[in-house]
Amino acid sequence: VTLTTNTVIVIDALDEIADAMSPKGFETFLNEWVPLNARLLTFRESFYETSLTGHATLEGAEVGHWVAPSRAEADAYIESTCLRIYGSGRGSVRAKEIMRLREESRDLCEITANPLLLTMLVTLDLAELGGRRVSFGSIVAIFVRSSLNRDMREGRWVGGREALLSCLRAIAWRRYSGGNRAFDRAALERIIRTQSSLSEVERGGLAAYLETCPVLTA
Repeated sequence: VTLTTNTVIVIDALDEIADAMSPKGFETFLNEWVPLNARLLTFRESFYETSLTGHATLEGAEVGHWVAPSRAEADAYIESTCLRIYGSGRGSVRAKEIMRLREESRDLCEITANPLLLTMLVTLDLAELGGRRVSFGSIVAIFVRSSLNRDMREGRWVGGREALLSCLRAIAWRRYSGGNRAFDRAALERIIRTQSSLSEVERGGLAAYLETCPVLTA
């Protein structure tokens, strides 16, 4: 492949690449695959990014600063996402309800300035909010329950809830303690083996479900 001087190659998820490699492997990746005039663009200023800024392969680094979306931008996102997921009739009603909830709750408005949590809010069971004081943790918890309940209603998961939640907790702990890494089928099966109450067939079904579980893939 011949590249012109105007070609721009973007390598996303550099932190995930580093997590999946040994330190020596990541060093080899930087030296052999990253062009000499590469620049690091990040929105974080942790030790990880700081340690990369002086690497000989990188020409320099640019640190961006995330700005919360305006109310108009958030409302436009809510409306377009609701219409895409739920259709014109139900989506329009749902979008108006979410906008009303954000307007009435300062806590909810501030928390869902985070794009990930705003996306969760669009998809979760709004009845579970129930006028309670919301937090980062409560939004995530409601999202998890809503996603799993929907999958159980629609028959995508027909096994026991406790075995599923136990596996999800084990996955969350391994991600927290060992880096935000992906789990392949073999890794999922190793975790599921700790669920001695499940039959071999049930374990296979649980592994298949977890590979596409919305809580892990959202």
